[in-house]
Parts: sequence; structure tokens; C-alpha cells
Amino acid sequence: MNKRELTQFFMRNKRMVLILCIIFVLGIIAGTLCVKTLTDNQKTDLINYLSDFFKVLGDNQDLNKTQMFLQLLIDNAKIFALVFILGLFSIGIFLTPSLLLFKGFILGFTIGFILDELYLMGFLFSLFVIFPQNILYIIGLIYSALISTMMSRQIYISKKRYKISVRPKKNLQQTIYYFSSLLIGFAITAFGCAIEAYIIPVFMIFFSNKLF
Repeated sequence: MNKRELTQFFMRNKRMVLILCIIFVLGIIAGTLCVKTLTDNQKTDLINYLSDFFKVLGDNQDLNKTQMFLQLLIDNAKIFALVFILGLFSIGIFLTPSLLLFKGFILGFTIGFILDELYLMGFLFSLFVIFPQNILYIIGLIYSALISTMMSRQIYISKKRYKISVRPKKNLQQTIYYFSSLLIGFAITAFGCAIEAYIIPVFMIFFSNKLF
């Protein structure tokens, strides 16, 4: 998929792009609101966990960044593998957006909790430690969710129109094109992994000395 094809694809499916973005934002809002439901004990436990994490980080400043990068790649590859598999079935129309909603919830909860507990320093922490790589993660995930959802929709329409079980495996060219399109999203995510592994630890160590 070249740049022109990519642009045309987004223009043809701009309504679906908007829907997926709204779903992700709703997840963020839900995660942020969920912070308000935490009890004082739960907040204390989370703060203690963060404190212990940053103390360990501060004591181990010589991190193996390459190993961290590879682990991040593996973790995100699992997510993209799930997105890929969901796209091969018509039920992916519902499950892929649900995955996007869940990822938004996790991000919203994380940022909401940090802002709620750490105030200005929490804002700076979010700005320098959470936002940089997550912007790329979000772009890559929404793009991949779009590709996966459209693939599921195509399979659903084919089943309904022809009244038969249509399996993408029987159309190798279509499946390869679908997989290669998803790789674009994973490439964007891989760049975010590089930022998180090689750049973000510098800021994390800085904040570990300021916050805890």
C-alpha cells in the first residue's frame, strides 16, 4: 500500500476512522472516570507500587535498552497478531473496536491516576514519559484496527451476500495484502517502542528522583 493508496483508503473510510477514534476516546474517558471510584486504600497501594518501581529504576540506571526494546516489540506483536486474527472473522467487526476501547481505558486510567495523585508533576510526567510513545502506539493501533475492521466487514458482507462461509485463507493474495497493510501499523508502533526503550528511561530516571 503506497502513499496514494493509503490516502484514498482513509478518504473512503473516514466515517469508520471517526467511529474508531470516538471509541478510543470513550475508553480514555471511562478510564479517567474510573480513577474517581478508587478507594483510599487502593490509591495508596498503587502509589506504593509506583514508588517501589521508581526506586528500583533509580538503583538500576544501566538498563539493557536493547532487551527492553525487543520485549516491547514482542508485547506489541502479540496485540497486532490478535488484531490480525480478528480481521479474519466477521465477529472482528465488534471485537476489534472492543480491543481499542480497552486500550483507551488503560491509557485513560493511567494518566488519570497520575494526574489525580501527582498534580503538576503528574502532568509533566505524562507529557514526557507517557505521551511520546503512546501517540505513535495510538496511531498504529487505530490504523490497524481500521484495516482489521474493514476486513471483517468485507467477510461479513460476503457471507451475507453469497450465503456461504467465506474464508480469507482461500484467497491468499487478499490475506497477504491484509497482512502487509497491518505491517504499516506495526512499523509505526515499533518506532514508538524504540522511543520508549531508548529515550523515555532518561526521563523516568529523572522523575524517579523528583517524585519518590
